[in-house]
Amino acid sequence: MLILKRREGGSIVINGDIVVTILKIEGGSIKIGIDAPQQVEILRDELIGSRPSGADLGSKL
Repeated sequence: MLILKRREGGSIVINGDIVVTILKIEGGSIKIGIDAPQQVEILRDELIGSRPSGADLGSKL
């Protein structure tokens, strides 16, 4: 696991085409934005285990 510090408004780039931006830091909560190609699936970790067997992996949330 890579651990980075970023300030509000800061970004990191993954694989040249995925940008993760820190939008807002307030109390114990961080709001992030993710800009990625449409074919990249992005899921919250709590949804991965609750997905029915055989669910479409290509859908985006």
